[in-house]
Amino acid sequence: MVICIYDICAVCFWEDDGISEKDKYSYPNRMSLKEARLNFKEVGAMHAMFFG
Repeated sequence: MVICIYDICAVCFWEDDGISEKDKYSYPNRMSLKEARLNFKEVGAMHAMFFG
């Protein structure tokens, strides 16, 4: 059995899933790293849902 543990950024809430390609879809994050970076510039997190 393989167990993977990934870190979650306390600043932007991105889960490090081991994918380093900016345009590749990240299933745990439900978007690409490129999309998350654009969202971070706009709202300060990878997705607006982190702000209520």
